[in-house]
Amino acid sequence: MHAVRSLFAAILLTVASGTYAFETVAGPREARAMTDEVMARVGANDLDAAVQLLKSYTIAPEAEAEVVAGIGQLKLQQSMIGQRFGSSLGTEFVREEKVGDSLLRITHLHRFAKHAMRWSFLFYRSDKGWLLDTFAFDDNIVALFP
Repeated sequence: MHAVRSLFAAILLTVASGTYAFETVAGPREARAMTDEVMARVGANDLDAAVQLLKSYTIAPEAEAEVVAGIGQLKLQQSMIGQRFGSSLGTEFVREEKVGDSLLRITHLHRFAKHAMRWSFLFYRSDKGWLLDTFAFDDNIVALFP
Protein backbone atom coordinates (compact mmCIF):
# COMPACT_ATOMS: atom_id res chain seq x y z
CA MET A 1 0.00 0.00 0.00
CA HIS A 2 2.71 2.43 0.92
CA ALA A 3 5.67 0.86 -0.84
CA VAL A 4 7.97 3.76 -0.17
CA ARG A 5 7.09 4.00 3.54
CA SER A 6 9.86 1.60 4.53
CA LEU A 7 12.39 3.79 2.75
CA PHE A 8 11.39 6.78 4.82
CA ALA A 9 10.79 5.48 8.32
CA ALA A 10 10.26 8.10 10.97
CA ILE A 11 13.43 9.93 11.85
CA LEU A 12 14.35 10.34 15.46
CA LEU A 13 17.33 12.52 16.19
CA THR A 14 18.77 11.99 19.63
CA VAL A 15 21.79 13.31 21.40
CA ALA A 16 24.11 10.66 22.77
CA SER A 17 26.42 12.38 25.19
CA GLY A 18 28.29 15.62 25.00
CA THR A 19 27.42 19.13 23.91
CA TYR A 20 26.53 20.01 20.33
CA ALA A 21 26.05 23.40 18.73
CA PHE A 22 22.61 24.00 17.27
CA GLU A 23 20.39 26.98 16.68
CA THR A 24 17.04 27.59 18.35
CA VAL A 25 14.09 29.71 17.30
CA ALA A 26 12.36 32.27 19.51
CA GLY A 27 8.86 30.80 19.27
CA PRO A 28 6.20 29.08 17.15
CA ARG A 29 6.10 31.89 14.55
CA GLU A 30 9.84 31.59 13.95
CA ALA A 31 9.62 27.79 13.91
CA ARG A 32 7.00 28.03 11.17
CA ALA A 33 9.19 30.45 9.19
CA MET A 34 12.13 28.04 9.46
CA THR A 35 10.10 25.03 8.30
CA ASP A 36 8.62 27.11 5.45
CA GLU A 37 12.17 27.89 4.34
CA VAL A 38 13.25 24.23 4.55
CA MET A 39 10.20 23.14 2.58
CA ALA A 40 10.68 25.83 -0.08
CA ARG A 41 14.13 24.36 -0.69
CA VAL A 42 12.77 20.80 -0.69
CA GLY A 43 10.02 21.78 -3.14
CA ALA A 44 12.59 23.37 -5.45
CA ASN A 45 14.61 20.10 -5.36
CA ASP A 46 17.48 21.84 -3.60
CA LEU A 47 17.98 19.13 -1.00
CA ASP A 48 21.54 20.19 -0.25
CA ALA A 49 20.35 23.64 0.88
CA ALA A 50 17.45 22.10 2.86
CA VAL A 51 19.83 19.67 4.55
CA GLN A 52 22.28 22.43 5.48
CA LEU A 53 19.49 24.44 7.08
CA LEU A 54 18.16 21.40 8.97
CA LYS A 55 21.61 20.47 10.23
CA SER A 56 22.01 23.87 11.87
CA TYR A 57 18.84 23.32 13.94
CA THR A 58 18.98 19.62 14.77
CA ILE A 59 20.07 18.56 18.23
CA ALA A 60 22.22 15.74 16.85
CA PRO A 61 25.81 16.23 15.75
CA GLU A 62 26.28 16.63 11.99
CA ALA A 63 27.54 13.10 11.32
CA GLU A 64 24.65 11.58 13.27
CA ALA A 65 22.11 13.76 11.48
CA GLU A 66 23.42 12.56 8.13
CA VAL A 67 23.29 8.86 9.06
CA VAL A 68 20.52 8.50 11.64
CA ALA A 69 18.18 10.98 10.02
CA GLY A 70 18.39 9.28 6.66
CA ILE A 71 19.19 12.58 4.97
CA GLY A 72 21.88 10.89 2.92
CA GLN A 73 19.39 8.16 2.01
CA LEU A 74 16.88 10.77 0.87
CA LYS A 75 19.46 12.31 -1.45
CA LEU A 76 20.25 8.85 -2.86
CA GLN A 77 16.55 8.07 -3.33
CA GLN A 78 15.71 11.40 -4.98
CA SER A 79 15.67 9.99 -8.53
CA MET A 80 13.56 6.99 -7.46
CA ILE A 81 11.07 9.34 -5.81
CA GLY A 82 10.85 11.35 -9.01
CA GLN A 83 10.23 8.22 -11.08
CA ARG A 84 7.57 6.95 -8.70
CA PHE A 85 5.79 10.17 -7.73
CA GLY A 86 6.51 12.39 -10.74
CA SER A 87 7.83 15.91 -10.76
CA SER A 88 7.74 18.20 -7.74
CA LEU A 89 4.81 20.60 -7.63
CA GLY A 90 6.10 22.44 -4.57
CA THR A 91 5.04 22.29 -0.96
CA GLU A 92 2.02 23.07 1.15
CA PHE A 93 1.62 23.90 4.83
CA VAL A 94 -0.82 21.48 6.48
CA ARG A 95 -1.06 22.34 10.18
CA GLU A 96 0.54 23.43 13.40
CA GLU A 97 -0.26 21.64 16.66
CA LYS A 98 0.77 22.44 20.23
CA VAL A 99 0.84 20.14 23.23
CA GLY A 100 0.91 22.20 26.39
CA ASP A 101 3.41 25.04 26.35
CA SER A 102 6.46 22.95 25.45
CA LEU A 103 5.80 20.95 22.27
CA LEU A 104 5.00 22.13 18.76
CA ARG A 105 4.53 20.00 15.63
CA ILE A 106 4.47 21.58 12.20
CA THR A 107 3.36 19.45 9.24
CA HIS A 108 3.93 20.15 5.54
CA LEU A 109 3.36 18.28 2.28
CA HIS A 110 5.85 17.93 -0.52
CA ARG A 111 3.53 17.69 -3.49
CA PHE A 112 4.37 15.65 -6.58
CA ALA A 113 2.44 15.03 -9.80
CA LYS A 114 1.27 11.57 -8.60
CA HIS A 115 1.55 11.57 -4.81
CA ALA A 116 2.73 13.55 -1.80
CA MET A 117 5.18 13.13 1.04
CA ARG A 118 4.49 14.19 4.61
CA TRP A 119 7.14 16.19 6.47
CA SER A 120 6.76 16.64 10.22
CA PHE A 121 8.90 18.86 12.45
CA LEU A 122 8.73 18.59 16.25
CA PHE A 123 10.00 21.50 18.33
CA TYR A 124 10.65 21.45 22.05
CA ARG A 125 10.74 24.59 24.22
CA SER A 126 14.01 24.39 26.13
CA ASP A 127 15.55 26.89 28.50
CA LYS A 128 17.49 28.31 25.51
CA GLY A 129 14.53 28.63 23.10
CA TRP A 130 12.60 26.32 20.80
CA LEU A 131 14.78 23.60 19.31
CA LEU A 132 14.16 21.17 16.51
CA ASP A 133 13.91 17.94 18.49
CA THR A 134 12.91 15.57 15.68
CA PHE A 135 11.77 15.64 12.10
CA ALA A 136 10.40 12.95 9.83
CA PHE A 137 9.37 12.48 6.23
CA ASP A 138 7.40 9.66 4.63
CA ASP A 139 4.73 8.96 2.04
CA ASN A 140 2.03 7.95 4.55
CA ILE A 141 -0.43 10.70 3.71
CA VAL A 142 -3.33 8.68 5.13
CA ALA A 143 -1.89 9.42 8.58
CA LEU A 144 -2.76 13.09 8.02
CA PHE A 145 -6.44 12.31 8.55
CA PRO A 146 -7.90 11.75 12.04
